[in-house]
Amino acid sequence: MNVLQIAVAAKQTAFVQELLNCMSAKELEFENANGDTALAITALSGNVKIAKKMVEKNDKLPMIRNKQKYLPLLIAARHRHRDMVLNLYRVTNFEELTQDERVKLLSYVIFCDLYDIAKAILTKAPTLATAEDENGCIALEQLARKPFEIGSRSQMSVWERCIGSCFKGFYHKALMRTLAHQLVEDIWKKVQKLPLK
Repeated sequence: MNVLQIAVAAKQTAFVQELLNCMSAKELEFENANGDTALAITALSGNVKIAKKMVEKNDKLPMIRNKQKYLPLLIAARHRHRDMVLNLYRVTNFEELTQDERVKLLSYVIFCDLYDIAKAILTKAPTLATAEDENGCIALEQLARKPFEIGSRSQMSVWERCIGSCFKGFYHKALMRTLAHQLVEDIWKKVQKLPLK
């Protein structure tokens, strides 16, 4: 583990920023014993500000897998760091993800109630709607385990949109419930096209 990785793990943001100014892009690719780069450790901590600075300095970092074959994006999703997932999803080359990584990512974001990201993933790769994860479940089965997270409508009501301008937390929850409903509808359409077993 190098000084940068220790500082990231200790959440010493100011010190990390100073270190980033002194380091080369190649030095950011150094890995610890687990094969984690400083970006992977940052993804685990959820510090988006530092992650952005690292990727600005070296845009290869989002595609470096650790020894467990996890990308920083998967690490962030697995640990429910919504803002980090949004940030890393934008800078990770989705086309370079393996099918297994794509399925894991979809599974993790559904588990973490990140339905806006799940919809974006299914827009890029619609076949994932019916792909089985490591437990043999498809996305619809995962959503079926979350009945209270799924709204009853595919659109937010006018009242919910208006109140959302004053209460961000309420708006976000209502939006996620609506997106979950839309996600179920989208996946169900794809499941209906599957051949009967």
